[in-house]
Formats: sequence, structure tokens, C-alpha cells
Amino acid sequence: MSQTQKMTDEQAGQQLKKLLVDIGPVLLFTLSYNVFFRMEPGEDGTGGMIGADQAIFWATGLYMAAAAVAFIYAKLVQKRLSYLLIATTVLVLAMGGIALAFHSKLIIYIKPTIMNLVYAVIIFGSLVAGRNVWKLAFGSMFTLPDPVWRTLAVRWALWFVFLAILNEVVWRTMSEGFWVNFKVLGVIPLTFVFAMANVPLTLKWTDRSNEDYEAGRDNKSAEQEEEAS
Repeated sequence: MSQTQKMTDEQAGQQLKKLLVDIGPVLLFTLSYNVFFRMEPGEDGTGGMIGADQAIFWATGLYMAAAAVAFIYAKLVQKRLSYLLIATTVLVLAMGGIALAFHSKLIIYIKPTIMNLVYAVIIFGSLVAGRNVWKLAFGSMFTLPDPVWRTLAVRWALWFVFLAILNEVVWRTMSEGFWVNFKVLGVIPLTFVFAMANVPLTLKWTDRSNEDYEAGRDNKSAEQEEEAS
């Protein structure tokens, strides 16, 4: 195995671990909900504490635990703590704790709405403050001109606003089970498609400087110049 191939495999492994940290808690939430939902009250020996009506609370508790573990893993092992990850962990633990304390399904339903709006506010706020949080979060992975980072940040902020609206529509119009499963079968695939839609812009300006951007010299034009010379 060549050194380049080894580095590529290591990078792929790191990205997989990062992905598991980011979406692992959501996957556990959905899986555990479906398991608890199918348990008949009393068959678990808890006197009816587990069942369809209580499934979302148990799943929320496991979600909180998984989010805390993911946060610690990101901090101690991956050596990364982005503003978005911090905001996610704080909101998951705070709102989850309130929901469990008051036995409120409503708080659980609106939590994704609030989280996505907070993400959007963080991104837009960072742009106003002149510190692009999207660049801070992913600058170690890509080298892009600042205007491209701003474009990506705005796109993702608007995407989070869209997800907030979508969550409100789904939980208000669909069943609880549909809403829970939509997180994995709907939100994650949609977000993946949106992320892929931004790949061409990223590839177009990867390793280009601000001066290149101002001159309109992207990777394609740079290749054409090299071929012409």
C-alpha cells in the first residue's frame, strides 16, 4: 500500500468516525424508539413504564446519553469542538432534561426546530461578526477563498431554517412514529443530497486563494491556462 493510499484510508476512517459522532445519537434515538414502541406495557417487568406511549421518553434519555458520549469522544479523541457541536450537545441535554422532568412530548417535538434555528443564528451571527463559523468548523478539511466560505455558510444557514420549518410541518401533521423515523429516513438523506449539491462549488475553488477568486481563476480555468502554456 502506497503512502498516499494509506493517508486516504486514514482520512476516510476519520471522516467515518466524525460522521458517527454527528449522527450516531440520532440513529440511536430512532432505533431505541422503535424497540420501546413495540414493547407491550408490563411485559418488561416495569409495571407499564415502557410501551408505545412512553417510548419517546426512553429514546430521549438514550439520545442524551449518546450525545454526551459523542461530545466527550470528539473532545478527547478527535480533538475537535466546533460551535455547532457545543450548541448541539447543550441543547440536547438541556431540552431533553426539561422534557423528561416535565414529561412533555411537546418539548421533544419542537427541539429540532429550536436546534436548527440556533444553528442558523450562529452561522449568520458569525458572518456579521466577521468570523465565519463554517470556515472555522471545516477549514482544516478544505482551503477555499473567503467569498466561497461565506456562500457555503449562507446556504447551510438557510438549509437549517428549512429543516426547522420542515420539522414543524411533520410533527404537527404526522404521527409520532412517522416523525421519529423521518429523522433518519427523511432528514438525513435530504441533508446528504443538499451536501452533495454543494460539492461542485467546493471542488471548483479548492486550493484557490482570495486573489484567484477576485480574478475569476477557478480550478477549471487554471487547468486550461496550464494546458495552453
